Amino acid sequence: MHKVVAAIAVLVLALVADMGSISPSFAQQRCTEIGFPDKDTAVQSGLAPVDNCYELDAQAAAASSDARAGTPFRDCEHCPEMVPLPPGSFMMGASQKEMKRLRYVQWATPQHEVTIGYPFAIGRFEITVDEFDAYVKETGAGVGGKCGIRTIESGPNKFKYSGTPVPGGDKTESAPYAIYISDGSYAQPGLPVTGRQPAVCVSRNDMKDYLDWLSMMANKHYRLPTEAEWEYAYRAGTDSFNYWGDDFKQTCDYANFADRKSGYQAGMAASCSEKIHPDWTAEVGSYKPNSWGLYDMGGNAQEAVEDCFHKSYQGAPADGSPWTEPDCVLFAARSGDYELTQFSMRGSERLLFGYTDDTDDGMWNRDEGSDERFNVMGFRVALSLDDKSWDKTARAAAPEKLAEVKVAAAASPTTTDSGPQYDHLPAAVKTYVEDIRNSCKDYDASGIPANKMSGVRPISLVDGTPALLIENETLCSGHYPGANCSNRGCDVVVMVEGNGGWREIFHEHLYDDTFDIGEDKKLSSISATIYAGDPHCGPPPNAKFMSSDSCDVVIHYENQGWIWRKAQHAATSRVTGGQIGTDTAPSTTENCGGSYVFVQLVTFLYDPLLGPKVDRQMLEAKGDAASWYDVECDAAGRPSIFTRYEFGKKTGLTAVEYDGQSNHVARQVAKGPDGNVLDTSVIARNAKMQPARIEVLNADGVAEKVGLFSYRDDFVDLNITEVKSGASLWHAREWFDDSGALARAYWYYPRFWYDYHYDPKTGLYPVHDKYDGDLKFETTKYEYDEFGNTLSRRSTCIVDTCDTVTNFGKYDHGHLAHEEAKLKSGDQLVWENAYDAEGGLAVSHLNANGRFVIKFVVERDGPLVKQTVAYSPKGKKLFVYDRAETVYITRNGSPVNGGKYKRFTKHDVW
Repeated sequence: MHKVVAAIAVLVLALVADMGSISPSFAQQRCTEIGFPDKDTAVQSGLAPVDNCYELDAQAAAASSDARAGTPFRDCEHCPEMVPLPPGSFMMGASQKEMKRLRYVQWATPQHEVTIGYPFAIGRFEITVDEFDAYVKETGAGVGGKCGIRTIESGPNKFKYSGTPVPGGDKTESAPYAIYISDGSYAQPGLPVTGRQPAVCVSRNDMKDYLDWLSMMANKHYRLPTEAEWEYAYRAGTDSFNYWGDDFKQTCDYANFADRKSGYQAGMAASCSEKIHPDWTAEVGSYKPNSWGLYDMGGNAQEAVEDCFHKSYQGAPADGSPWTEPDCVLFAARSGDYELTQFSMRGSERLLFGYTDDTDDGMWNRDEGSDERFNVMGFRVALSLDDKSWDKTARAAAPEKLAEVKVAAAASPTTTDSGPQYDHLPAAVKTYVEDIRNSCKDYDASGIPANKMSGVRPISLVDGTPALLIENETLCSGHYPGANCSNRGCDVVVMVEGNGGWREIFHEHLYDDTFDIGEDKKLSSISATIYAGDPHCGPPPNAKFMSSDSCDVVIHYENQGWIWRKAQHAATSRVTGGQIGTDTAPSTTENCGGSYVFVQLVTFLYDPLLGPKVDRQMLEAKGDAASWYDVECDAAGRPSIFTRYEFGKKTGLTAVEYDGQSNHVARQVAKGPDGNVLDTSVIARNAKMQPARIEVLNADGVAEKVGLFSYRDDFVDLNITEVKSGASLWHAREWFDDSGALARAYWYYPRFWYDYHYDPKTGLYPVHDKYDGDLKFETTKYEYDEFGNTLSRRSTCIVDTCDTVTNFGKYDHGHLAHEEAKLKSGDQLVWENAYDAEGGLAVSHLNANGRFVIKFVVERDGPLVKQTVAYSPKGKKLFVYDRAETVYITRNGSPVNGGKYKRFTKHDVW
């Protein structure tokens, strides 16, 4: 079945835009009656003051008609931000007005009064990717698996998604726009995410495990909100359709939904267009909050609640507690999401999540109701603030239970004659080992491990960090989902302790593995064979997972990263700070060096990435049509000198220096074809060996530019400033693929930014989009030859405001030889360009509407442009443009992009 079924509201009558009435606020006296301690007692107890009880001015309260939320707080570094809410009563469900004007509200009836007689806190935002990732890294929890991906129905991203499809998962009758993938997770939900977007593709069991961990970290009982608590928080004292009123035209200001710009059919009913993120989840907090400071309560991601799903409110609790059933497999959800209509953003809108026989799509069974994942489903958390709440029993037991867990988690592993004593380790580590199929070693005569814990060893890394080495016997297919392989090997895992728990820093499938561990228990290296299909092996095309193409490797822990070395294959890889980066730099002197068509020197780790080798004789036979790199290597077998040839002519080289014996670049020196230094880039790295700072020195060794890197999930921000003035020069946000190659980039200029579509197969950019703020207004497509040389480019404006509607250019040996432009005014412009022996633009002829109108002549002082002079067809000087080589002009001759110029005519150019 389609796991998330929306009660899609359809507008049948005109909607009135009047605001609903506001429930009365709580006075200071009422705060004491409902169980809030006085302010001094609260502070002594470690409770955050709640605005409406501790800071409420009696006179202001009398004049105000709304109860206020408390001051947001956060219990720990990775804990979500929480907002305390006051007790109170509200009408839950669809009102009579709603029932008259909207269909499909039966699930939200009958409307009934609910009194929440206890204070509680709820997440200010939906749980984010970063917050959930902290739990996964801390515990090593295994999350992810089969997940339903809601694809876009129209537009340029129609049916696009990432992940491995489940067989038959794209043909479900109940969900025609859903694709089921086998490897979905909060970090890979089918579409790109940042750390601030809501965590989706998370099962209910995953949510519960996260809440257990969060409770341990905060020593409090964190939980899902109940359905009543959620709607109470949504309404924030209002009784209108939405917390901003009954006017659906305002939805775009408050919610991420299927608006008019979106690629969903539901958007046809929208009454407005968003400006933020129309087709996918937005970063939390991108839209306006409700009056209690809660964000995204309508839209963005659906939110799981504690209750089982019931088709009406007949018999529902009236005290804020959850409505649950034994063996529940179908659960309630709230909030609407990014692909539903504006009518699903209402406070009474109810959704469901889990298994039901009514719309079974064959992707799940009844026992998997709590294991289902969908990339529209997220969650936010709740926390009771006194002992009068429905979960008071769990809250009372939480401190003692969680204190025991914390003490156990803080202990260090010890060793006895029978192997590591293991019970004191955190549950995540213990479960991991106890669930193994077998230990890799130490079998008895029957082939059973003599000690189930024999696959766990306390060790230390070369820098002295205490660690656990875990060996689990697994099948190849267990590590590579979908791989057709049955060979047994070991999943080798190294875990270290930090921030109150244990986390993986290494996890690979190896066979014939040996460990170099000294008497001091330090792990010096791992020697093993890896499957040919492993990306660390750099397999030849069509290699089988288990074949003669397999690699023998030696793996070292170095500078807080894992360095892979092998003897016979060209690819090298590394695991850095838990993130895998792969490059294809040769690893031995024997195989290093040669000629390459494509080389990337700017990658995720700023370490060189080489494409396939090409035959030098073939290149020479192509004459001046060929462009390539010649690569030389240092004594350690690392590529160190990249000489660039363009159209058969040497145009420069880049010399690379490495950080010690690592494969990480510390310095890049750019030189001209004559060997003169042009500039030098010095790269400083963080503890994960990621670039942290880059300094660009001029030919005299003086620093001119400084770049600072910041990392979030799958992208990196780079800000370049001028050293002398401190002025910001430009800002780039870059996405990289698993190999470390640049996959996508936003280049922020003073006004415009660009979205480049990278083709990893060629190392080229066939398309880029140009934006003005949030508005995409131009798309440019490129045509390349086999050497990556540009043959042509075509730009098309896709909005009505562009002065240039289309622009087409042809290139000859890297130079723009012919250019055509169609203007909004209807004018047709054509340029024919000629270049000097050094490749500089010399002359450009401009034709307007079929006739020759102007000739540009570039005057130089050596390589520097002095000025460009514009002449009439009869040779009369018309304009002089100072220090400009390429000039785009308006009808009256002024340069489009500004700059100094002189005018010698009163007439327009055409």
